[in-house]
Amino acid sequence: MSFCGFGAFNAILYSSHVLQPSLLSARPFLNKCFEGINRVTFTQGSTKGLELTHMISSEKETVALIDPVYPESGRNKGNVEMWLLELQASMRKSLKIITADSIEKYPHSLRTDFILKFPAQVVLAATQLYWTSDGT
Repeated sequence: MSFCGFGAFNAILYSSHVLQPSLLSARPFLNKCFEGINRVTFTQGSTKGLELTHMISSEKETVALIDPVYPESGRNKGNVEMWLLELQASMRKSLKIITADSIEKYPHSLRTDFILKFPAQVVLAATQLYWTSDGT
């Protein structure tokens, strides 16, 4: 298993934790795998078992995942790499949709409402897009 910026000791420790019956022990290691994710929200899903539904930054911004990740079902069961890849794909898809939504709503929103509605990096991207387009 190789994660960028993830030392051998942490990889061994991480593997031993996530292979335990409770995947909740994976939480402390997510910020080492994904720079922007400090924690995720685990809920007891339907028949698929435990599901990851939200990602939370170190600044406490919460973003809902468009496609929840089920680390204990199907090909993910016992395969840390698989559900981490699914988490990455869901994170990218979610942020892409949220960013597109913010770009669409920016011209029709009060700035104060807009800033509070979207994650900080999405706000920066959308406002910079409009700021540069106004300069032409």
